[in-house]
Amino acid sequence: MGLNLALGYSIACHYDPAYENRLSDYVANTHANVAAIPEASGLLRIGDEIRVVGPASVALFRPETAVSLKACASLPRLGE
Repeated sequence: MGLNLALGYSIACHYDPAYENRLSDYVANTHANVAAIPEASGLLRIGDEIRVVGPASVALFRPETAVSLKACASLPRLGE
């Protein structure tokens, strides 16, 4: 249980691409959705939307795929 401030996403702070395999394994085993945020980026939640802020991309690991989201991109809503 948590506060669900990230609308169903788990957060991996201080993300480095060297952690990709570890996070992929975690998602495969838990079916979690993980937003991996590097030092040079962040996420901003406004209502029911979460956007990437900062110059670096955020890696998004989901059971079906992994993608990179650039600044101003919105995280996909879960369950839709």
